[in-house]
Amino acid sequence: MSKTDAAFVTGCSFRLPDSVQGAHRVADTLGAPGPLAQLVERHVYTVDVVGSIPAGPTPPRTLAVAASQSYAPRMGLLTFSINVTLDGCVDHREGIADEKTHPLFTQLMEESGAMLWGRTTYEMMESAWPAVARGDVEADSTMREWALKLDAKPKYVVSSTREVFPWANSHRIAGDLRAGVQKLKDETPAGVLLGSISLAAELDRLGLVDEYRFLVQPRIVGHGPTLYESGLPSTRRLALISATPLRNGAIWTHYRRAD
Repeated sequence: MSKTDAAFVTGCSFRLPDSVQGAHRVADTLGAPGPLAQLVERHVYTVDVVGSIPAGPTPPRTLAVAASQSYAPRMGLLTFSINVTLDGCVDHREGIADEKTHPLFTQLMEESGAMLWGRTTYEMMESAWPAVARGDVEADSTMREWALKLDAKPKYVVSSTREVFPWANSHRIAGDLRAGVQKLKDETPAGVLLGSISLAAELDRLGLVDEYRFLVQPRIVGHGPTLYESGLPSTRRLALISATPLRNGAIWTHYRRAD
């Protein structure tokens, strides 16, 4: 798409930059959900807003968008996603798992090119979800959908001890952690979804985590494990991309590294 091409969304005309990267400042400026937010979310454009938007119902409104400097496509992102309570607990048993929350993680997984876990998390998943995918245990439709899509998704496991992984589409990452995960990112343009607490801390210390999708639970539980309790070398500054409140009180958040 050239800079002179226009995408018409919710009655507004946009000039979009040639390449993709960055934040959702268009959607933030317009305060427009729906098709516009989906467009910006899907293509992830960094833009500078030029001009102003008149108040009131004066369609069609025109907003000129120009590229800032030069951009390269943001591909192969590593996204850490987890449930977390208001006091930082990441115990999976403390999260709300219902018809509102499960589809969020299913969609996120579906949009990603691969899953990445440590051995402990992998074995926890392995003990539960293959049986659901096979229909060996009863499960509602949202759980079954998750299980089937997870079964088909490439799954990578960081392990220095286990060598055999019979679950479908499972692969081992051994040896140098930085090199192995960076290679996976480079080879996975759709991005990698990380779901292990301890591994996330290790990879964040190596500077390999790009984005964060936290489902913030409306609970205070008073115990651990807590997010990044093993520590980071310095404060990680994040940019908020979106925050979506759910009717069950949880908030689905999307952050990107800002440093």
